[in-house]
Formats: sequence, structure tokens, C-alpha cells
Amino acid sequence: MKKTGKNKKREANEYEWYSDEADYFYCRDMRDLSCSLHFHSSWEFIFVAEGQLKLLLDGEEYCAKKGDVLFIPGFVVHYAAGTEKNRCFSLVFGSDYKRAFTDEFGEKQFDFILPYIEGRSEEIFRFVEECVKNFGTFSACERFGMTSMFLGAFGRMYPLKAAENQSSDKLIINLLRYLDKHFTENISVESVAEHFGYSKNYLSTLFNKYTGMRFSDYLNRLRVRETAKRMENSSVGITSVALDCGFNSLNTYYRAKQKFLTNKK
Repeated sequence: MKKTGKNKKREANEYEWYSDEADYFYCRDMRDLSCSLHFHSSWEFIFVAEGQLKLLLDGEEYCAKKGDVLFIPGFVVHYAAGTEKNRCFSLVFGSDYKRAFTDEFGEKQFDFILPYIEGRSEEIFRFVEECVKNFGTFSACERFGMTSMFLGAFGRMYPLKAAENQSSDKLIINLLRYLDKHFTENISVESVAEHFGYSKNYLSTLFNKYTGMRFSDYLNRLRVRETAKRMENSSVGITSVALDCGFNSLNTYYRAKQKFLTNKK
């Protein structure tokens, strides 16, 4: 697993609030994995079973090969472009499933990269693959057993470190949450910077580092997606809906639509 340069094409951020329940559990076999820029408080593990996977973590891009595991701690902004051929097992779980690990290892966590270990990783991957196949039939007890099994094994296989909590991480998360809540309002990078007590230039630079997008592009992408969503079940004209979603004119809406929806793959 290696760190590479930044990828400049990003999807819009989403705060996955639904995966922040303490008992949340998600397990899936995925091909050519891709996801928009997002974050959640749950822990996430991505097991690369075939091919390779590029993933953006905290503004840096990493490339994982077959046999590697990606660890994504809570509140780390991440993104996968889906440009590589791969097969991955994705496992996301809330705080309830970390209790046994925390009781044994304390408030520690793994590095982003858990590299392949010959003679050990194969067994873990077979176990996870079997669990993914039977996930739909698992009871709560079996889910706890699954997570405790591989977390305990990883705790012995890989070094642990104290959980990091950088002030810039807190700011970008609070910023993204704020925008998700207020993007339909008359806001700008200047007004948002003032709201958080930072300069426009600092906020713009930080935002671009984590998302690879200009602030205005991100804001318009949220707005155009919301407009399209509302228009699916609306008898009101596009002008009214677009203005309600934060656009200041129909021309601005059409430019954003051309940029973010028309060319969307």
C-alpha cells in the first residue's frame, strides 16, 4: 500500500448520519468500488480481495493492492474514484462493536494502511468473505463475534497508535456539516469564513485540500443535486425550485447542471 499524489476529480461530500448509530453494521462485497466524498463516526475497513484501490484519506491519496486492508477511523473524510478494477469487502460498524477492542487495547487505532502479511492475511480474508456471504442471516450476537474476531487478530498483527484528533480535521467536518444544513441559504465562502472565525483564504485553501474542489463548485453541486431531487416530484416550475435550493438565477443553475449533472458518469 502506498501513498500517491492528490486526485483532482472529487464527488460532493455527504455526512453519513445514518451510519453513526452505535449499533450500525454494514457489510458488503463490492466490485470496482467508488464512493463520493463523505465521513462518519463509525470505523470502516476495506479489504482489497482483487486488483487495487485508490482512496482519498484526509486530503491524501493512497493506493492499496490485493491483500491490503484500508482502515478509516471515525470522522476521516474519504473518497474513492472507482477508476480501478477491484473486488473489495467493505465493513462499517458503530461504537457498540468496538467495545471489546477498546476494553483490551484502550483508545488506540490502526494506521490507515494494514499491509498484506503472508500466512496471516489469507485467513482473515477467507473469514471476512464468508461473513459477507452470510451477512443477511447474522444475528446481533454473530455480528459482535465477527468484528471482535478480526479486530482482535488485527490488534496482534499490526501496531496501534493513539487516536489523532487534529484541529483542521474538526474544522473541515464542522464546515461540511454546516454546508449540508445551510446550502439552500444565501451563503458564500466569505460569510461561512466569517461564521467560523477564519479568513476567506485559509478556509478556501483548507477546503480545497480536503475535497479537491473549489468552495463555490462544491456548494453549487449540492444545490443542483437538491434541485434535481425536488423536481422529480414537483409540479412547480424549475425557476422556483432552483431559487429555493440556493441558486441566485436560472442561468447559474443551468451552468451548474451542465457541469455537475450533464457530464456525470
